[in-house]
Amino acid sequence: MNAGAEPRVRHFTGYGGIPLVADVWEEGGAPPLLLLHAGCQTRRAWQVAGGRLAALGHHVVAPDLRGHGASGRPTGSGGYGLDLFANDVRALVSALDGLPVVVGASLGGLSALLAAGEEPRAAVRALVLVDVAHRPDPRGLRRIVETMRRLPHGETWDPRLLESFEHRMDPPGMTERLLGAACRSDVPVLVARGQLSDVVSEEAAADFCARVPRARSVEVAGAGHTMAGERNAAFVDAVLPFLREHAR
Repeated sequence: MNAGAEPRVRHFTGYGGIPLVADVWEEGGAPPLLLLHAGCQTRRAWQVAGGRLAALGHHVVAPDLRGHGASGRPTGSGGYGLDLFANDVRALVSALDGLPVVVGASLGGLSALLAAGEEPRAAVRALVLVDVAHRPDPRGLRRIVETMRRLPHGETWDPRLLESFEHRMDPPGMTERLLGAACRSDVPVLVARGQLSDVVSEEAAADFCARVPRARSVEVAGAGHTMAGERNAAFVDAVLPFLREHAR
């Protein structure tokens, strides 16, 4: 497949029946790669990376998360809790042919980690956590929320997500919950940390890997927290050795 090939659109059903829309690049026998974007992004953040990974032989699925892009927006309140995003990941994984490697950026990574490590556990081959660890820097989290307040939303993302994110910045017990999920997932985990990240420090990434038996880390040069959408080439180069090991 050519790296510039256009994906096709596929429709999934998330938790509670919410519609999820995904871009899919299909290749024959390789296990699927499920790419989950960060909050306030859409599946288009993976456009370059998805095409390149498909050209390398991967079956790539990149959905819009609930409340983002073309996917559904819950009615009423309480539709954007982290557990609901994790349940959507479980639904996506169960709809795929074969065990996927799940690559999740920020919100997508948190959702994937909980889906794989908490009951009912999603059956995955491995996890790539893109600038995600158990101890986020509060200053970076505040910067993300302030950035969200300035971003246009409308068709791109539901403005009600902002309230959900503000309440979820770093609740009590989350550090232990994430570490527990990572250990119980019992799959290889790669923490891809942006060299310039203000959310995941070098120390936090190292501590996560020291505590999670099958985890290791890689640093993406010149990249910040949103590397998956802004530093596609450097990101793919950094994670390819892990994917070659675990997505074949």
